[in-house]
Amino acid sequence: MVQILSRHDLVLPGSVSSLIKMFAMLEGTAKLISPSLNVLEMVKAYQTKSAANFSPRKELLHWRRVMMDWRRVGETLPARLGRLMEQVEGGKFEVHLEHRRLEPSVNRLAMGMITSALFLGSAILWSRNVPPTIGGYSAFGVAGYAVSITLGLRLAVKIWRE
Repeated sequence: MVQILSRHDLVLPGSVSSLIKMFAMLEGTAKLISPSLNVLEMVKAYQTKSAANFSPRKELLHWRRVMMDWRRVGETLPARLGRLMEQVEGGKFEVHLEHRRLEPSVNRLAMGMITSALFLGSAILWSRNVPPTIGGYSAFGVAGYAVSITLGLRLAVKIWRE
């Protein structure tokens, strides 16, 4: 096979040469395990099944549909691009974005960011004993902790329920 390929200056695609190499390795390994085992005979059953699914007529129809699709694209694309460029240059280009059920997620994200910022700010106030202090603790730090923990638990409960 190698001689035929080189004599006619043919090059196999990488996937085909890898497939041949894999079959050679498979057959060598099978011969080591069981010398009477013939890998090619085992593969023939699958070959006939896959060959039955292949039809040149089906392939031709498939490629004809693909080429018709590309033809339509080739006919309409220049005009569409021209209109698009005119809109961009004229400042009339608009993008309409439609979202579905995005508000609850955005609201939760915003609430989570506010809660975490309040928690971190309260931690700084508490650790620095920023006045006014009650019992040696920053009053605003303790209040911020309480509010942030309440908001965080409320947010966690809402997420957990959904």
